[in-house]
Amino acid sequence: MPRVCSATVEVRSYGPLKLFDVTEIVQERVSECGVRTGVARIDVKGATPALLLVDEEGLDYVVEVLTKLVPVSGWRHGNAYAHLISTIVGTSLVLAVDRGKLVLPEKHRVFMLETRPVHNHVRALNIVVTGD
Repeated sequence: MPRVCSATVEVRSYGPLKLFDVTEIVQERVSECGVRTGVARIDVKGATPALLLVDEEGLDYVVEVLTKLVPVSGWRHGNAYAHLISTIVGTSLVLAVDRGKLVLPEKHRVFMLETRPVHNHVRALNIVVTGD
């Protein structure tokens, strides 16, 4: 019978458009669960944050592209841009687990993107690990 483990982890953030590496947080939950082969699903709670896999060398480029695609200023609703970015990028990821480790492309990491101009904001990551 497959094992299922879940955890909610708080991540403090600030923004706008700042990336926070959460790879180790997710890997710790996978290790604690003891799943050798399976999947890890990560969801960030809220209507404006996002989750993405990014090559470590492409961090600045991601923010640059998102800013060009959805400018931060010029909206009637003050943080409409944050909602749009969250919708475009997404708020969840499903990653394979093999031999107890997250399966990621070479040099890639899991990042939470804080889209809003907030300081010391608390975001909740929901992590569910399932497998054998």
